[in-house]
Amino acid sequence: MEVNVFLCIKTYFANLDHWTQIHDKLRLAIEHLISICEDDHVTVLKNKLLYINRRWKEIIESIQQFKHDESVKKKRDEFYAGRAKLLDTLDRIDREMQEYLPCTTRALKEQENRLYVCSKQRKSSLINILFFSWILGCSS
Repeated sequence: MEVNVFLCIKTYFANLDHWTQIHDKLRLAIEHLISICEDDHVTVLKNKLLYINRRWKEIIESIQQFKHDESVKKKRDEFYAGRAKLLDTLDRIDREMQEYLPCTTRALKEQENRLYVCSKQRKSSLINILFFSWILGCSS
């Protein structure tokens, strides 16, 4: 069975304020011992305090990373849910357009092409009429 370290840390340190208070009390107690102990014990206490502080920093960073990862996962899930809903809506709109609108994009393009051809023919006919009118006007 694989154990998720971040989940264990999150569960164990769910009440981070409580653990921060315990860490602060421990730090203050060790600092007090450092101030009243002999020099040969002070070095050991300082090393232990550095180790405890270093481990505490790692735990805090792990918890912050876990919270960040959860936030990213939640946002990603919300994004994909919204995307799926939007795609469903677009599919529904597309189905309704195909069902209720008799014309299609292809039909509109074909009509546009027919109008373009007719327009060219009209311009060509108009030019021919004007040309022949001019020729007839010049010959009389």
